Parts: sequence; structure tokens; C-alpha cells
Amino acid sequence: MLFDWKEYDTSQASSVEAWLDDEAVKGTGLDDGFDEFFNYWKNEDEMDNFKAFVIFDKAEPIAAIAIDLYESFVKVMEIVVAPSKRGQGYGSKILNELTESAPNLFSDKISGYEAVIFPSNVASKKAFAKCGYRIEVKDPEGDLWKKSV
Repeated sequence: MLFDWKEYDTSQASSVEAWLDDEAVKGTGLDDGFDEFFNYWKNEDEMDNFKAFVIFDKAEPIAAIAIDLYESFVKVMEIVVAPSKRGQGYGSKILNELTESAPNLFSDKISGYEAVIFPSNVASKKAFAKCGYRIEVKDPEGDLWKKSV
């Protein structure tokens, strides 16, 4: 693996929250912060397979990702890359690594990947497309992108 994936916990909140500038919040559902998002979904009864990670390049935290497994699909719920790392291909590298490592993160068989991307989030659309995701359903609230295994 290229990166070190560590399960998210609240001790990492200050680092991740610092990445949530206007650009990041505009293109995600993280209006109230990653920590709030994490705590909300972690405590939902139907979210038995919800996981969140902080991703490190060497010892430097570079991104956070929240994922869930349902009906054999890994759903990328949120991904935020540190501002100093944006535009350098880290998002697509992380998504490719997720595809490689997801079978080890979940015990169930995986048949594909999906994400809902806000239509205005150009950076995410480019990163997901580069990794083989394609628009499945267009919606003004957020387009559904899928990648088959």
C-alpha cells in the first residue's frame, strides 16, 4: 500500500477539521465538520459497516474518508483532502487504494463502488472518473457515480 490508513477517532478531529475550508465544505456534506459527520453515522443503528479513516503519507495526514458497505457496494460517503495536497492526484490515488484494500476492510464480497458527488464538485468528478467511476444517475442534489468490480 502506498498510504497508511488509520481508523478515525476524535483525537484526529483538529487536523481534519482544519482542512474544511470553503472549497471543501462547498463540495461535500461536511457543513458541520467531519467529526460531527462521523459521530452521526457511527451511532446510526443501520450503519454496522460504517468506517472512517485518516490517510497518512509517511507520517503526514493528507486526507480523511468515510465509507460504508451495503448490499455488497462500498459507498464513499465523504472524502476530504488536505488543502496543501489538492490538485496533485492524491484523491484518485486514495480511491484506487480503496479499491485494492476494501476486501480487507470488509468481510463481505464486494460487487462495486459508488459515491454521490455534488454537480459543482469538479475536483471530485475528475478524481472519481480517473479511477473508473461513471455517472449512473444525474440529480441536481448530487449525481450517483458507480464503479463495477
